[in-house]
Amino acid sequence: MEITFGDPRVDSKFWSLVDVCAESGCWLWKGALNSHGYATYGKKPRVRVQRMMYEKLIAPIPDGYVTDHLCARGNRAKRRCVNPNHLQAITRSENSSLRVHPEPTPAMQEAAQKLAEYGKAHNLAKTHCPKGHEYTGENLYIAPRGDRVCRTCTNESAARWRAANREKHRAAVKAAYHKKQARKRATEPDHEQGN
Repeated sequence: MEITFGDPRVDSKFWSLVDVCAESGCWLWKGALNSHGYATYGKKPRVRVQRMMYEKLIAPIPDGYVTDHLCARGNRAKRRCVNPNHLQAITRSENSSLRVHPEPTPAMQEAAQKLAEYGKAHNLAKTHCPKGHEYTGENLYIAPRGDRVCRTCTNESAARWRAANREKHRAAVKAAYHKKQARKRATEPDHEQGN
């Protein structure tokens, strides 16, 4: 059964956070993403949107099963797709084997490419980081994943962390040194008793 966009079984506020990609049929999440790039929704505890969509519109997900994006194999950007027609419930081991040996169809590869281009174009259009620093020259770092990183923000964050943790770090180093010295004294033979 084909699920249609705007299904009334899902909260109407939710649909305002989804864009439909005409080429791929993906429903692209515009809301929050977790650290792995998956769509999340609601207050803490946040739920994975693709899991919520599958359970509300398709069927309950059995214990030990996860949702797998049929459209996302080999393309991390497609993790934003929340179209339940593009999801399947599979075991964790099946999901792991698909990640290691993905077998996307040509249509899935084409859809993944279009989504990747959409995501790249959207982010490449940004000229400044969220704090307003320009993405140019010495201030731009390209991370191994291809993300653009603002060096000014990274340096400021590191400086704040060092300042907040400086005394804690010094105390830990000092404690480790004294512990090592105590162990060393405990294992050394007592020279005065031997003579």
